[in-house]
Formats: sequence, structure tokens, C-alpha cells
Amino acid sequence: MNHSAAIFWPILNTKPGGPARNGAGSSVYGLHAILKLHFQKVEELYLPVLDCWLTQERARILFGHMADRPATANASVPRAG
Repeated sequence: MNHSAAIFWPILNTKPGGPARNGAGSSVYGLHAILKLHFQKVEELYLPVLDCWLTQERARILFGHMADRPATANASVPRAG
């Protein structure tokens, strides 16, 4: 089960017609649909552009810059262990 499913499973697994299912569950399904469409469009539109632009030299520079940056997005996530 992926991370999102683990978070939302208690909401989605309520009895049909229950208050959590009608309110929060509907919101979760709507959000899922929006995010799925968003990432499909990213793959459809941006990846081909990146594919045309990204030469081996540009990829080396880009990935070098990415490796040099601190992982600030995950800095607040506690590590297991």
C-alpha cells in the first residue's frame, strides 16, 4: 500500500453513506482525480520538451546541481531507525 493510501484508507474504508465517506471520502477521491490528471499532463507535455532539450552535457550539469543541493524538502521528515 502506498503512502497516500495508508493515510486515507481509514476514511475510504468507512461504511457507505457514513458521514466520513460522504464528506472527506469524496474530497479524497476528487483530489486523487485532480492529481492523477495533473501528472498525466506533466508526462504528456513537459517530458517530451525535456527529452528534446536535455543533452548529455546538460544532464551532467543539471544532475550535478541537484546533487549539490541539500534535500530541504525531506529535512523535516523523521528518519526511521
